[in-house]
Amino acid sequence: MIVQDYRNDAGSRLSLEIFEMQFPESAYGMFTFKSSPRGEAVILGDECRLAEYYLNLRKGRYLVTITGLDQDSTPRDGLVSLAGLVEKKLGGGGEPPSLISLLPEEGLNPQSLKFFKGPLALYNIYPFFRDDVFAFQAGIKGDYANRYSLFLFEYSAEETGGGRFSETRVKFSSEPKYGHIRWDGELLRVRDDKGRAMLARHFGRFIILVLGEDNRETAEALLARAEKRLPAQKEER
Repeated sequence: MIVQDYRNDAGSRLSLEIFEMQFPESAYGMFTFKSSPRGEAVILGDECRLAEYYLNLRKGRYLVTITGLDQDSTPRDGLVSLAGLVEKKLGGGGEPPSLISLLPEEGLNPQSLKFFKGPLALYNIYPFFRDDVFAFQAGIKGDYANRYSLFLFEYSAEETGGGRFSETRVKFSSEPKYGHIRWDGELLRVRDDKGRAMLARHFGRFIILVLGEDNRETAEALLARAEKRLPAQKEER
């Protein structure tokens, strides 16, 4: 990464940070965490979002953050102008991770998306466990208009996903913060210590988990919509 501060003739100050990631999907993941969900979209790079006194931009494997150091008087056009100058110097663009396309589109809030790899990133979205219980390859979370969040955990193979789901069921049962745990041979139902309900199942290379209010029909409908978008499970022999 590289950091540089700027000041215009009027004395307004901006701080520029450029992060060079290993892969475009890494830049995308960090962009989803650093950007404000209430930010304004700007047509720059692969994606750009402007908030009150800061801006985040991604292009290819680069992530750019520009922050106004004088928050009460940060000129928005200054943030966008500097971002445009930087964007011209960056390399080619990159597509978002393919995992995003598997989320049901109806009712999804696009600015709620979080793409993550590793337990620490997941813990910052929702603290399921302190340990790396899910041990996923990659994950995506999206919020829906029905006040539910949908998590997709991706694995390298169907067998791996099935094994992790079995471990997860055991871990939920041993954690004091979870209760009302039910397992019907396919669906796992759990409630956390704040009364939020979870519905989860294993499907192919994925674990699907719905988190939200305790409305069984709504949760099952969202989970079923997610299943329809996933690659088919391999046939039994």
